[in-house]
Amino acid sequence: MIPSSKRVNFIILGAMKCGTTTLSHILKIHPDICFSQPKETNFFSKNVDWKEKLNIYHSYFKENRQLWGEGSTGYSKPISYKQSLWNSIYEYNPEMKFIYIVRNPLDRSISHYSHNFIRNRTTSNIDKLVMKQNFLKVSCYFKQVSPYVQKFGASQVLLLDFDDLISAKQQVAKNMFDFLEIESTNFPYENIQNLHANNSENSSLKSKLRRVSLGRKTMEEKPQLLPETKQKIINYLRNDIESLEKLFNKDFSKWLIL
Repeated sequence: MIPSSKRVNFIILGAMKCGTTTLSHILKIHPDICFSQPKETNFFSKNVDWKEKLNIYHSYFKENRQLWGEGSTGYSKPISYKQSLWNSIYEYNPEMKFIYIVRNPLDRSISHYSHNFIRNRTTSNIDKLVMKQNFLKVSCYFKQVSPYVQKFGASQVLLLDFDDLISAKQQVAKNMFDFLEIESTNFPYENIQNLHANNSENSSLKSKLRRVSLGRKTMEEKPQLLPETKQKIINYLRNDIESLEKLFNKDFSKWLIL
């Protein structure tokens, strides 16, 4: 453990386009939590010499509250496998807790594509783009989270479902607070009802105007995947999904049905 009077206590680990920004907004509201500015520090993935830059890392936390937390989805992207980031984070704080949220891979892929499209990062056909390895790997949830479970233990990793974030936001918030062992009795749950887990796909006029001001494209309709593309994605991810189910004793069989 790295000596320090104050350490980061938890990380929203991922996965990308699964609602991590909404989770961070919920956690920011809690009076016992100071969330990093920016949300995604990517500190351990950017800095091989991280031990020498802890003052920079800790400067992202502007208030001295009970818990410090950040949300870097980069810690679960392929770069993390190469750098074994979990080992660095363990050395920094072996008591670190992780929140990991997953989403139906088909929906996640569409959201990922939309994210790139409106930011002018792609003009490719959706069915062609989502079958590329860099897209498919982001939906390999078991591969992403299992090293952290193995290194820190299952009790230090909370798995959440995007569908629950949409349908039962207050319960998801309570689950996070219980996991982080902080009081939630007086938390203003009514303040989180209008937080959107899919802001990037919001089609409101205000959202469209903001995109235009940022030089982004708009999408009049949500893109759709061809049935054969969906089946290919499911076939590619089947083993990973089944391994995730076993690791957390959860049922994601709905993801395997078109």
